[in-house]
Amino acid sequence: MVKKWFEITLGTGFFTGYLPLAPATWGSGLALLIFFLIPKLVWLQSLIIILLFFYGVYLSGKLEELWGKDARRIVIDEVCGMFLSLFLLSWNWKIGIIGFLLFRFFDIVKPFPIRRSQVLPGGWGIMIDDVIAAFYTNIVLRIIILFFRW
Repeated sequence: MVKKWFEITLGTGFFTGYLPLAPATWGSGLALLIFFLIPKLVWLQSLIIILLFFYGVYLSGKLEELWGKDARRIVIDEVCGMFLSLFLLSWNWKIGIIGFLLFRFFDIVKPFPIRRSQVLPGGWGIMIDDVIAAFYTNIVLRIIILFFRW
C-alpha cells in the first residue's frame, strides 16, 4: 500500500498530474521550483536526473498499465525533462523561466524526432520524448546565454 502511494506520488509529480488543466505544465513548474531549491552540485543534479530517468521508465510503464497509454496523470517525464533542460547551466530565474517556456514548447510541438520517439514501448516512449525536448531546450538556452552573456 505504501509502495503504491509512493509510486503514484512520484509518477504524478506530487499529484500535479491530477490537476484538470495542463498537468504536464504544472509538473514542469513544480520541477522548476524543486530545481531552484536543490544545491547546484553537479554530482547531485546528475544523480537526481539519472534516478528520475531510469525510475521514470519503470514507473511510467507501470502506471501506463494502470491508467492507459501515456496517461495525462503521468508527469515524472516532465519533471525529469525540466531538470535536464537546466542541467549544467549558469542558473538564475531568467534562465529558469525561459527554460520552462522552451521545454513546454518543444514538449507540445514535438519537432523531429520527439514525436517519433513516443512509439517506443512502455515507459521508454513516455520518458524519451521529454529527454529529447530537454536536450533541445538545453542547447537553445546555451545559445541564449552565449548571445546575451547571462
